[in-house]
Amino acid sequence: MKKALLSLIFFGILVSSFASTRKEDDDSLKITPAAISWFKAEFKTAANVTWVLGSDYQKAMFTIDGKKLTALFDLKGNYLASTQTVAFDEIPEIAKAEIARSYKDYNFSSALLIVKRSATGVKSSTDAGTYWIDLATDNKQVYLNYSSNTGVVLYKTIFTQQNASN
Repeated sequence: MKKALLSLIFFGILVSSFASTRKEDDDSLKITPAAISWFKAEFKTAANVTWVLGSDYQKAMFTIDGKKLTALFDLKGNYLASTQTVAFDEIPEIAKAEIARSYKDYNFSSALLIVKRSATGVKSSTDAGTYWIDLATDNKQVYLNYSSNTGVVLYKTIFTQQNASN
């Protein structure tokens, strides 16, 4: 159950984390003290921190050494995972080759790398190093994940409506 919840959270982050967040949209006053305390202890050099409170998670979006990262927490403030936004050229060559072969009509939209995962009660705590990749065409969006153990795996396909042009 927790693995499914975390997969849904990552899916939601993949979709939403690339939208810009304005400073006035920062939810830091609504975040649990436990999440803030853990975050400050773990990510001491974080800059440009913005907090978001979702319906079933809390997240901090921030940068370290110019890299865009996100730390996820449950609503009680327990750490779940951290991810890093990556460019297509940062994805492993073997994954890029498979994507080029199997998804040649798709354009790269975004990707996340699971940097660290909490080992407490989560079966998928060993998935650090997994990439979540978003590709799109005019009428379809696919979400893939890649790890050296599984290769490129289709996670979800979403069909979108094309704009009517007459």
